[in-house]
Amino acid sequence: MENIPQTAFTWTSVGPSRNGHLGVTIMAPGAAIADVPTWCLKFKQQMNGTSMASPNAAGVVALILSKLKKDKISYSVPRIVRSIENTAKDVRGVVKPAQGQGLIQALSAYVVFLFFLRFRMMIHNTHTHTHTHTNRYEHVVENAESVTFGLRFRVSVSGGRGIYLREPHETEGVVTRQAHVSVVLPHDEKKSTHLKPEVSGWSVRLCATKKWIKCPTHLHAANHRGFQIRVDTDQLKSDALHCGEILGFDITATSDAGPLFRIPVTVVKPRRCDQNNEVFVDHGELRLSPGKLNRFYMSVPRGATWADLHVEAGEYVLLCSSVLN
Repeated sequence: MENIPQTAFTWTSVGPSRNGHLGVTIMAPGAAIADVPTWCLKFKQQMNGTSMASPNAAGVVALILSKLKKDKISYSVPRIVRSIENTAKDVRGVVKPAQGQGLIQALSAYVVFLFFLRFRMMIHNTHTHTHTHTNRYEHVVENAESVTFGLRFRVSVSGGRGIYLREPHETEGVVTRQAHVSVVLPHDEKKSTHLKPEVSGWSVRLCATKKWIKCPTHLHAANHRGFQIRVDTDQLKSDALHCGEILGFDITATSDAGPLFRIPVTVVKPRRCDQNNEVFVDHGELRLSPGKLNRFYMSVPRGATWADLHVEAGEYVLLCSSVLN
């Protein structure tokens, strides 16, 4: 039996959304799931797909909540979501819009949640699985009991939830967008807690994950004027997908504590048409492997209604014509 690295199905859900959001927040196992009811008389059947991954993710969240309830630890939706997103494992070889923040990790999310609540955990230098995860997030202890980690944020970028550039006129030069971030106050009896000066007057440290994304270094929560994001598409390679983020951190915490909010920036820079308004692409020899996608991006010539695809594999030749909508 061949062992293959972690990957995503070729037909899995892939973003980004038209409003700029990544479209996928996290990913979960959804392959070779054998939990088929016995009354189906198909106890060896294996099922695949998002219909398996979604309940898998829901089960991980339920596992975390059940442990918190058993330990009589209060929780909130923003803290749970933030713990899961900030501890997800990046899967190498899978594009950002297909995995979001990565593969969900139950134990890591639970440990970080405890640190957010300033629980003092005994950390021993042992080789057990639990202590390995605990040591990994030991630094978060110093950043835990900030009220901001329990808040929910509303992000708006020119009316959307992020930046998504894909048309030829959008991927030339420097593109600017105006972003606004506001705090969504909870509707409960503890609402007054979130209106204290240390909450309403706190600042956010902004950080771009890619050099071609520029933004201010800080944002004051009480300033409702927003801030400007600059995307320099001239630095990007053509015929490729480029993904980055703007992360907002509590200024009183370190980056290791994880961001309070994220603004995704996705740029699909297509191959340009030539002076004759034509696109001819010759990728030469392509080596294909199971589960690997080869994506190519090109501008559609003005007035084009069809495209020809010519593929050769040894003595086999595939000629395909496709009508463009």
